[in-house]
Amino acid sequence: MIILIIFWFLIFILFYTYAGYPLLISILGRICNNTVNKKQIQPSVSFIIAAHNEEGCIREKIENTLQLRYPKKKLELIVASDCSTDNTNAIVKEFKDKGVILYEQTERLGKTAAQIAAIRLSRGEILVFSDASTIYNKDSISLIAQNFSEQDVGCVGGRVMFLDDVKRGATARRVKQNVITDIEHTIREGESRIYGTPGVSGCVYAVRKSYYREIDPRIADDFGVPLDILMRGYRVVFEPEAIAYEDIEKHSIDLRRNIRTINQGWVALQLLDLKALPFKNFKRFSYILFVLFGHKLLRWVSFVFLFLLFLTNVFLALGASHFLYSVTLLLQISFYLIAFAGILFRFQNKFLSIPYRFCLYHYAALIAFIKFCKGEKIIVWD
Repeated sequence: MIILIIFWFLIFILFYTYAGYPLLISILGRICNNTVNKKQIQPSVSFIIAAHNEEGCIREKIENTLQLRYPKKKLELIVASDCSTDNTNAIVKEFKDKGVILYEQTERLGKTAAQIAAIRLSRGEILVFSDASTIYNKDSISLIAQNFSEQDVGCVGGRVMFLDDVKRGATARRVKQNVITDIEHTIREGESRIYGTPGVSGCVYAVRKSYYREIDPRIADDFGVPLDILMRGYRVVFEPEAIAYEDIEKHSIDLRRNIRTINQGWVALQLLDLKALPFKNFKRFSYILFVLFGHKLLRWVSFVFLFLLFLTNVFLALGASHFLYSVTLLLQISFYLIAFAGILFRFQNKFLSIPYRFCLYHYAALIAFIKFCKGEKIIVWD
């Protein structure tokens, strides 16, 4: 009886994590509909590009940024190079006469540390953060800036879309559908309509400089910065029309990136002072706890639920309590076999690749959690 209860509880919690929470937050977002009253404003912007050995794409990135539809006198471009050992720095220096500023970090301290150093050099009212491999739509900065017309908005995240080949030009680009990314954007939009989202895409987001506060360099900026802003009572909103493109090949399944991201998420929860928030503002704390639990924490520990689900299903199937449990066990085995086949054949079909991506993410979550428990903090990136 106990195993039966555990089995169905695990079914419920996994359903809530991957379908229930996205649906719930979307409905609550439509009910609250606390959207930003956008206005056509053009504050000064410091556009910060974090880079480490990006000689293959940094030139195109700088050219793309310089061509964005935003007043040139109000756009400052800073490249924060985290100890690049290739030609990245030399390429950036070629754009010095166009006002591009290069900050060369002398010690490999990671992306967040490089960004913090660049912010200290910046002069803009709004800080826009991007990766070297990301190409922006021409109006993306203008669309992001409109959200800062309301003073309670502290951070704005944009939408990432994946392409066959970023370098082929806008007319030749073909957007790749990504189910996981679409669900993530739906969640962020719902949270944004309620009050704010605890995470943004690190390659396309902006912060009001006067609300920015330096975080521990061991924390991932795209989680630590918006969460810190939420904790202090400012809104973090999602702007779906501010689009940035990434090459699908560069964002194919990357175990190391997932391990680093989840490990840094645990580090953020450890280092940010969340425990003090209930005494300052219980209502805000309750909301942040709700979205962190549904949006982040349940995903990070789902490898435990999946393992227990399989284990309890084996016991129920062997016990022959009901034919249903033999069917559910068969479905689980089939899912994991498809995932294993994905390792061998690298399925291009978006539906066939889902089991592989799903399993690899949870394997990364397991490794990230083990590293966190051992005190390992993954700071640098490749």
